[in-house]
Amino acid sequence: MRPTEVLFEFIVVLLQTIGVVLVSVFRTIIPEPLKSVKGKVVLVTGAAGGLGRLVAQKLALLGAKVVLVDVDEVRNEETLQSIVQMQCKAHAYTCDVSNEVQVEDLAARVFREVGPVDILLNNAGVLPGKPLLEESPGMIRKTLEVNTLAHMWMIRSFLPTMLDRGEGQIVAISSVAGILGCAYLVDYCASKHAVVGIMSALREELAEMGREEQIKLTVVCPSTMNTGLVQKPRTRFPSFLPILDVEHVSDIVVKSILRDKRMVVIPTVAHAIYKVANLFPPQVPLLLQRFLGYTLDPNVK
Repeated sequence: MRPTEVLFEFIVVLLQTIGVVLVSVFRTIIPEPLKSVKGKVVLVTGAAGGLGRLVAQKLALLGAKVVLVDVDEVRNEETLQSIVQMQCKAHAYTCDVSNEVQVEDLAARVFREVGPVDILLNNAGVLPGKPLLEESPGMIRKTLEVNTLAHMWMIRSFLPTMLDRGEGQIVAISSVAGILGCAYLVDYCASKHAVVGIMSALREELAEMGREEQIKLTVVCPSTMNTGLVQKPRTRFPSFLPILDVEHVSDIVVKSILRDKRMVVIPTVAHAIYKVANLFPPQVPLLLQRFLGYTLDPNVK
């Protein structure tokens, strides 16, 4: 390639970068309009409780046909009944999403009984919250299977029909632990960092296929929520970096889906701190994170 061609290509990339920055600033002031999910099939994993249940309920109220997936059949049925009582449409399926065979069977049933999935929300997760040396190999393996591999199995099973139809959205619930390292969450951080990587790489694959504009990808990274999954979370400055209310987070997740957001970190200040701190030497983000004291108590069972 000639030097002039390289220079021209660089100028094009530079102009595109400036355009993206300007659009981002504009959208910070005037957010994207909310799209409709009325009549859309939305599949939510980890729907038996917590964030998954709330997001499923709110999407159902917006007119979506919600497919509830969880390994806990009893509590998943409770979610189903709560949505039915709201006179909304929902279907419940019991499935261990870390098992690729069960996921393949799930996909076949959903396609047959409900129809093609328009929005896939990968939310299921586990969090042992112990020092790495105190965790069993089985628990470490389970964390990675549920928090990471399940995303792979679900995407492999539901993305093909999205590609066939030329539209769809995949939403991944990661964590602030997916962009930072946290004590007593070594396996959890590894699994959530992987989720961010999966979605980033998948975006590039879709771009190479010329399908990036057809299949929307959304990654949400909340910090610690009051779901009970984390016992005794600690934050040194609760007014600045609070333990998040799951109701509030579910509202943000729904709006992120409706606005086709690419990456959402909750609270926003955590993302801003992370980005600014990373302009400095690697020790700076670590020192700042330790100063903020955002962690959990590993001694609480």
